[in-house]
Amino acid sequence: MSAINETITELQSQIQKLEEDARQVKQTVNVLCTRTGRPPIYPDAEASDAGISQIVGDTFFGKKLNTAIKHYMGMRKAASQGSASVREIFEALKKGGFEFVKNEGSALRGLRATLSKSTHTFRRVPTGEYGLAEWYPHAKNEKEKSSNDSQGAGDSEPVEATDAEINEAEEEQS
Repeated sequence: MSAINETITELQSQIQKLEEDARQVKQTVNVLCTRTGRPPIYPDAEASDAGISQIVGDTFFGKKLNTAIKHYMGMRKAASQGSASVREIFEALKKGGFEFVKNEGSALRGLRATLSKSTHTFRRVPTGEYGLAEWYPHAKNEKEKSSNDSQGAGDSEPVEATDAEINEAEEEQS
């Protein structure tokens, strides 16, 4: 199994290199288009996703869930990508070696619960995606909106979903 993991890691590195090479070629094509008065053919090539493509098998390994999410969101922001869906966050963390202890469905519910409860750190945007609260300094979180007394709202430490909360969510789904 170790040889397979090494092969996968090596292939991921090769893919990342090829993606970066393609991005650079697209940027060159865009420069040539601009110089000849044409609009860029690859507008997405300018928004570098180099930070996101740097996710490898151990990027999030051994990190706590909130720390891993914040790290990933920082990578997205650096790549001009902003907020992300729960599924996108899950897939990135999994790709980066984060160890979810439950099956995929439970892990997604636990991730969603963590994002929802950690309103001091994460903010749900109108599209249903999540971003870091610091990106939206003027937006109030749901607790502040529903509370008449917003004094102290969001001061609690980030909370990770417990196994009991995940099991409770699963029971409600059944």
